[in-house]
Amino acid sequence: MPTKEEVRQALRNVLDPEIGKPIEDVGMLKDIVVEGGTVRVYVLLTIAGCPLKDRINDDVTRALKPLPGVERIDVVLGEMTSDQRQELVTQLRGSKPEQQTASPRSPPTWPPPWPQKDTVSASSTSTCGASRFPA
Repeated sequence: MPTKEEVRQALRNVLDPEIGKPIEDVGMLKDIVVEGGTVRVYVLLTIAGCPLKDRINDDVTRALKPLPGVERIDVVLGEMTSDQRQELVTQLRGSKPEQQTASPRSPPTWPPPWPQKDTVSASSTSTCGASRFPA
């Protein structure tokens, strides 16, 4: 039978697919319950309809299978509260939203990096109100 700490250590290898950090570090690991050979892991998704939920489930299962004494793995997926999501955003940005300052933008490059095309039309058949002006 694995210990809760052994399970936690194995889960350090499970990364959030989008953020690239361990699920525990980003607040997704809610709880671990070990009962005999059964390990139940409670994982919080950032949103209920997370398109990567199957991958997270598979990654958790794959990380725990090699542990000695694991007979069954239950991954229970839940959803973060809005406060938990905000805490994650704050953690990833490094400060609270109200402390965020607008980052200085680099000046526009001229000429622009895309191909230049003449976008002005002198045609009297233009649909941009040309019918109001005689040709």
